[in-house]
Amino acid sequence: MREKIKSMISFSMAVPLFGIKQISNLFSGSDPDKGTSASVDSVVQETEKHLGNRMQGLYKGGDKIQRSVMDLVFNTISKPSEEKDSTETAAPSAAQPADVDSGKLDASKFIVLGEGLAAGMGDFGLSEEYQTWSFPVQMAQQMQTEFNQPYMQAPGIGDVIGLNKLPVRVPDVYQDTVRSDFPPTVALHNLSIPGFKISDAATLRPCEPLVHRNDAVQTIANLILGLPDLLHASSDKPLMTQLEYALSWKPSFAIIALGYHEIMEAAAARDADSLPDIARMREDYAQIITALKDAGCEVLVMTIPDPSDTAYYSPIDSAARVLKVKPAALQKAYGLSPDDRITVKGLMDVGCQFISGALQGLDGDQLVDSGWLSQVGTHAAAMNSEISSLAQEHGALVYDLAAFFKRVRDVGIDLGSRRLTADFLGGFYELNGYFPGPTGQGLIANDILQQINRHYEAAYPLADIGLVMDNDPVADYRQAEGPVLSEENLSRVFKAGSGRPSEQPAVTNAGTPSGAEPPSNGHDSNGVVHLEEHKPALPLKLPASMEQVLPMNKEASYYGDAIRGVDCRDVDEAIWGSGREQLFGGLALLDSHLSGHIRIRFSEPVNDISHFEVSHDEGLVGDDGMMRAPQFFKLPGCHNSVKDDPDLISSGDLNLETGEVTNMEMFFRFMNTALLALVRCNPKFPDVPISFPGKYGSAHASFDNRPDGNLDITIFGTTFIPLGFALPDPVRFPLPFASPTLDFASIPARGTQLHPHIFLSTKPPEPIPEGITAADIPTNTIQEFTAFSRHTSFGDEFGLNMEELGGEATGRSQLMGRVEVQFGERFGDSVSIAVCCHAPGGMLYAPNPPPSTLSEAFPGRLYSGLCGHNEFLRFPKATYALTTVYCLDDPMDVAVGAVNVNTGRLLADFLRRGMVGQDLFMALLEVEPRTPQESFEFRGPALFEKDARGQTIFRYKGIVTILYPEGFLFPAPDLKSGFAAGPDSILDPFYWIQAMHHTDDDGEFVKKGGKANIQASTGDMFSMKYEISNEPGQQAFFEYTNHTQEGTFTMHRLSWVNFSNSMTSAAKEGSHDTVTFTGFGAWSKDDTPIPRTASVQISTNRQTPYISILIDAGFISNVNTKPKELEEVRP
Repeated sequence: MREKIKSMISFSMAVPLFGIKQISNLFSGSDPDKGTSASVDSVVQETEKHLGNRMQGLYKGGDKIQRSVMDLVFNTISKPSEEKDSTETAAPSAAQPADVDSGKLDASKFIVLGEGLAAGMGDFGLSEEYQTWSFPVQMAQQMQTEFNQPYMQAPGIGDVIGLNKLPVRVPDVYQDTVRSDFPPTVALHNLSIPGFKISDAATLRPCEPLVHRNDAVQTIANLILGLPDLLHASSDKPLMTQLEYALSWKPSFAIIALGYHEIMEAAAARDADSLPDIARMREDYAQIITALKDAGCEVLVMTIPDPSDTAYYSPIDSAARVLKVKPAALQKAYGLSPDDRITVKGLMDVGCQFISGALQGLDGDQLVDSGWLSQVGTHAAAMNSEISSLAQEHGALVYDLAAFFKRVRDVGIDLGSRRLTADFLGGFYELNGYFPGPTGQGLIANDILQQINRHYEAAYPLADIGLVMDNDPVADYRQAEGPVLSEENLSRVFKAGSGRPSEQPAVTNAGTPSGAEPPSNGHDSNGVVHLEEHKPALPLKLPASMEQVLPMNKEASYYGDAIRGVDCRDVDEAIWGSGREQLFGGLALLDSHLSGHIRIRFSEPVNDISHFEVSHDEGLVGDDGMMRAPQFFKLPGCHNSVKDDPDLISSGDLNLETGEVTNMEMFFRFMNTALLALVRCNPKFPDVPISFPGKYGSAHASFDNRPDGNLDITIFGTTFIPLGFALPDPVRFPLPFASPTLDFASIPARGTQLHPHIFLSTKPPEPIPEGITAADIPTNTIQEFTAFSRHTSFGDEFGLNMEELGGEATGRSQLMGRVEVQFGERFGDSVSIAVCCHAPGGMLYAPNPPPSTLSEAFPGRLYSGLCGHNEFLRFPKATYALTTVYCLDDPMDVAVGAVNVNTGRLLADFLRRGMVGQDLFMALLEVEPRTPQESFEFRGPALFEKDARGQTIFRYKGIVTILYPEGFLFPAPDLKSGFAAGPDSILDPFYWIQAMHHTDDDGEFVKKGGKANIQASTGDMFSMKYEISNEPGQQAFFEYTNHTQEGTFTMHRLSWVNFSNSMTSAAKEGSHDTVTFTGFGAWSKDDTPIPRTASVQISTNRQTPYISILIDAGFISNVNTKPKELEEVRP
C-alpha cells in the first residue's frame, strides 16, 4: 500500500483554465457584450495569457522532483511528529500555580450551566477543536482549577441557527465513539448544551434512546448529562437535569450563561410569538439561581447579547465591506433602507449574485428591517433587566456580555496590529455569525476574570490572547482585498450577467425520459424487480472509416467536482485531508451537463484489440450552475467548459470480442468560476491538466453497436487531488465575495481534497424499468438510510483454477449499517449525489475500524463502514472460515454521481471504491505479496425508488472482475500457506446494497416478539426476544443467547432505533415489519462487567424473514439467518 500511495505524487493536478480577463471585465466595467460573447477558445486564450508561463513545465518535471521527496514525506507521516507545526491546535496556556490568588472566591468546584456559547460551539456544530477554547475552559486554566469537558469528535454535533437542519448521524464520518472520553470516567464541569433554553436547565432530562435521529438537543443532552448512566441498567431514579447535575457537585462557583439561544432563534424566525415570555423566563431563571445560592454557591450570571450586535445581521456599511461594493451602490441595487440589516444567508446570496451577474430580490431570511430588530433588542433588554434584578436579589454577580458584544460591534477590539470586528469575517464571529471564535472566547474569558478579580479581590492572570489567536482559524478568516464596486460597475455586472445559476427544486412527478422505452427487467420470487447491469451486444464492429464524430447526449453527460473542505489541525492529516474537521456539513458539489462532440479514431485491430484515441474538437460547454454544500456554502459555477489538453492524448484499448476497455487514460482542462476562485485563493496552484485515472482514481469506458455503423461510447473518470499535498502553502477555501480584481474572501482549509469527475455518453439516460416508481429526489440536504441487511451484502464468486480447491465457490456476508446520501444542487434534470456507508447507528465502539493491515498501511484516517457476519466459504475440497468481516469506503475516491429526477436512476454505473476487512483477504496480502493493494472498484447500476407506502429505497448492485494471474498464491484454509492458481482464474467480488430512508411516524408503535433455538447460517444455535418502542423514554427490552457459545447478552439501554418496512411488506398502515436498533448491555461471559453493544435487525415479513445480531460489531458474537441461495438476496 505504501508504494501504491507513494506513486500518487505523479497526480495530474487540475487548474481551471478560466478566462480571468473576461470575468474581470464584468466587474471593472469593460464592454459587457464582448465579455459574455467569448467562445470557449477565447476564454482559454485569455487564461493562457494570464497563467501560461507561471508554472510552465511542472507537469513534465514535477513527477521526478516530487518522487525524490516522498520518502521524507512518509518518514513524517509514519510516526508521530516530535515537533508539531504551529497550525496544530494547542491547549490554552495555564497560569503557574504560584501566580494564582483566588482572593475571596473558592473556585475549587467550578461549574457552568449554559448553551452553545459556553459550550464552545463551532461554525457548524459542537466539536473538540472549538470546545478546547471555550471561555469557561480558558477561565479554568487561568484559575488553576479542575474543569472537565465532554469533548465531541469532529465533525461535531448540533444544529446551528440559520443553517439547514440535518439528521443527527451518530457516529458520523471519522467518528467512532463521538465522545472522546468514552466511556466517561469523570464527572463534568461544563454542562452547557447547545440549543438549550432557560427552562431546559431544570426540566429536560436525558432519555432513551441515546441518539434521537431528528433531535440534536436531546441527543447532546444524552451524551453530556446522560453518560455513563445510559450505558448501564436503569434504576428507579430519574436521570439528572442540567441543574440537578450541577447541584450534585456541591459547587463552589457557578456561571449561568443561558438565554442567548432562544433570543437568537426567535430573531432569526422573525416570530414575535416565539420571543421568550418575560414572566416565565424570570420564573425559570429564579429557580436556577435560587437552587445554586441555596447550595452555598457563588454565582455569576451573564446578560444576553442583542442579536443585532452580532455578525448574523450586517448593517449596510458592514455588508458593503464584505461584498466589496460601495454602500450607496448596494442600497440602490436592492432598494435597501439605511437601517436594514442583511443576514449571513443574505450576504452569501448577494455575493453569488454579484459573481453570476444575476440580480435577485432579498426576502425574509436574507434581509431584516430595523423595526423587527428593535423589537428583539427591546425584548433582550427586558430579559437582562430581569436577570440583573434576580442577581441583585440573590447576591449574584452580573457579567454584562451584552455590553461586551455591543462594544465589539461599535468599535471592535485591537490586538496588536489586528482589529477584530463584528463584521462578517471580521475575526470575532464564526461563519454562523453569532458564536464567537476561540479568540472571541478568550476575550470574554479575560473580561470575566477581570471582573472576578475586582469583585473577589483575586489576582487571576489573563489568558494569552496572542497564543489563542495563533491557533484560531476564525481570526484567520479573510475578507476580500482589492478595490470596491461602484454603482456604475455594479450595474454593468448585472447587465453583463449570463443569468442566475440553476437552483431548482426537487421534482416529484417522475417518469420515463422522452424517446426511451422502459426495459422489462426480471423479478425475484417475491415480485421485486431486478436491478440489471447493461450488457452490450457482442462482438463490437468498428466504423468503416475507422473514425467517427458523434454528438454527446447532453442529458446524460456531465462533469464536476466534489470538494471536501476540511481544516485539519494535525499537519500529518492535512497532507491527505483525512482529518475529522469537515466544513459545511458535507461535500461542496458542483456538476454541469455538457454538450459538444466526441471524435474517436480507431486503429486496425490486432488480435481483436483496437487502440483508440478520443478528442473533443472545440471542447465541451456546460450550463451555469451552483457549487453547494449542505450548510452555508455556495459559490456560482459559471462558464463551464471542458477542453482536451493540447499535449496529451486521451486513449484506450478496446477488445471487440468482449467489449472490455483497458489502459484508459483521459486528460482534460476543467474551467468554471468556482474553480477559478479556488485558484485565486491559492496562487501556487499547479498549472497542469487533470488526468483520469491519475495515480489514485479510475477511468472506465464502454462501447455499444449503433444502427448507423458507428459505436456509442460511455466514459466515466474520477480522481483524487489532496491539496494539502499538492500545494506548498496552507490551503484556503474561497467564499463568494470578490473584488473587481478577482481577489476572493477565504477561510483556512488545510487538508482540502478535490474529487473531480466526468461522465460522457452518446446515449440517452437509461429509462426506469417497468414496475419501478422513481423516488422524489431532494436537493441540498443529507438523508440517512438503514441498510436492509437481508439484501445488503459483500461477497465473492471465486472462479479459481486450483486442484486443491476442486472447483468454484461463492462466499457472502450480509452487512449491517447505514447509508448516508448527500443530495446536491439540481442541474437540468439531474441532481448531484455522494454516498458513504457507516456502522450501525448508535454503535459507539473504538477503535472502529479495528487495527489491521488496512489501517496500518493506509496513509490517512479510515472511518467505520458496514459490519458483516462470520460465514463459511465452501469449495468442493476445502472450507474457509470468513471472520472479522467489514466493508470500508475508500475516503480517497469518494462515491459521487448524478441521479436523473425523472427516473431515479443514476446516469452512470455507480462507482464505489471500498476496502474489505476479512481474515481471508488479510491472509491473501501476506501469502501473496504481489496481490494488487488498491481498493476494490465496485461498479454497477443504482437507483432511488419509491415503494407502495411512499418509502424511499436506495438500491445498488456493484461488482468488479479481477483476473487472478497464473502462479499467484491463494491462502490455504490455515491462512498461512498458499495454493498456486492455474490458468483462467478469476475473482468476482460484489457489493450489494438495499437501504430504506429513515422516517418518523406519528403515534406510538411497539414491536415485540421472540423465537427460540434458531439456527444461524454458521450453524450456531441461538434464541432471542425483544420489545422495542418508537416513543422516546420508553424502556426497551432485548435478550439474546448464543447456545453454541454459551453466552447471553442482556440489553440495558437503547442507543438508536429505526422502524421501516421491507420492499414486499404486508404490514398494516402505521405498523412496520422491520426494526433495527443498537443498545448497550452486558455479556454474560465477561469476568468484569463492561458495556457491550448489540446491533440488531429483525424483519418479520413472512416472505423474507431475517434476523441479524452483532455483539460489539460482531467481534464478541454474531449470528444471522442468511438465505442460502444468492438469488434470494439480490438488492
